Amino acid sequence: MEVLAYPEAYINNTSNTVIKNSQKAILCQDILRKYEKEILDNPDGCIFKITYFNPTFECTSVSYVSCLEFSAPENSCFLPNTIFENLLMDFNQPSLVSIEIFNPPQATFIKFEVMDTLLDMIPDLKTGLEELLTKQHKFISKNQVIPLLDHSIKVIQLEPFDICLINNTEAEVEFDILKKVPLPKPEPIIRPNILNGPFSISTRTIPLEDDEVQINDTGDLQINDDDSTSSSEKLTREEIRQKRLAFFANK
Repeated sequence: MEVLAYPEAYINNTSNTVIKNSQKAILCQDILRKYEKEILDNPDGCIFKITYFNPTFECTSVSYVSCLEFSAPENSCFLPNTIFENLLMDFNQPSLVSIEIFNPPQATFIKFEVMDTLLDMIPDLKTGLEELLTKQHKFISKNQVIPLLDHSIKVIQLEPFDICLINNTEAEVEFDILKKVPLPKPEPIIRPNILNGPFSISTRTIPLEDDEVQINDTGDLQINDDDSTSSSEKLTREEIRQKRLAFFANK
């Protein structure tokens, strides 16, 4: 049957009903009346298959939920935001979805993929995961990612079907442990030091007095060392300027 689906924010939460980050939905009495016989004939319970056609992308998406309670308004249901995202539905308006009952088998074998760092936080991971699934999940599906603390656990194998109930079973459980590989440290960047390398350059500033500067025959400045004796005439700055001007005027 078809009903309007609303995200979790539309729930009139006077009873503190929470479906956030879960696979639980709040369905209407119309769905209960339609599938009442099938529900009563399955003591392990049933789940519901939700199908949505997205007109924008022209594709059909499928997801599965269990029913937390049948208290939604007539011809409507409330779905967790994660289911809304999986079905590619618009959060800003209700979407018409098709809901039908689904009877998966109980799981007999489950293999999870986990990081080795999670084992340091939960030594008895099997017991901890069993408690989590019992409280929050009535069923699991292959390739499903289950958040636990700050880690994620992935279902990589599931028997006898891709979707299985886990509320009344003694399934065999295995773990595929992934080791966290540390990132390689970046190699230091070596830049040539122009001051200390083979092509180093050193500079120094030498203050000059007036009597240390002379004009040579080419009109260039000449610096006299204190330790050397020169026969050239020592000049003042003004005399140097005048002599230099005269030199270039005669050139």
